[in-house]
Amino acid sequence: MPVLERANSVALPDYVIEWNGKPLKRIDTALEKAAKRAGVRCTAHILKHSAISYMAEQGFTVGQIAEFTETTSEVVERVYMKVNPKGLIAISEGMNKLIPSSSVNDSPIIDTTSSNLGQ
Repeated sequence: MPVLERANSVALPDYVIEWNGKPLKRIDTALEKAAKRAGVRCTAHILKHSAISYMAEQGFTVGQIAEFTETTSEVVERVYMKVNPKGLIAISEGMNKLIPSSSVNDSPIIDTTSSNLGQ
């Protein structure tokens, strides 16, 4: 993976994550133990999910997210992009073009001007 190769080229320790100079055998186990000691709920899956969601919100492409997180583009699109507010706005605007306006007041079916969208 190019991102890790670049990081490795400037790394000071021998391992990406180590404890007392030795590589961690299981990052997920170490993370869960550290979270438990800190009194918080955190897993490797939660961190990955959060990172992908934040990247989507910041406008990274599906390809960029997939490469950085070693996740297939299909999974990024199916699982994570649906929660992207900007993506939801684009979908709703597209739906407003397809669905005729309400005959009652000619307003859009889905209001994309709400101040809560896209934040």
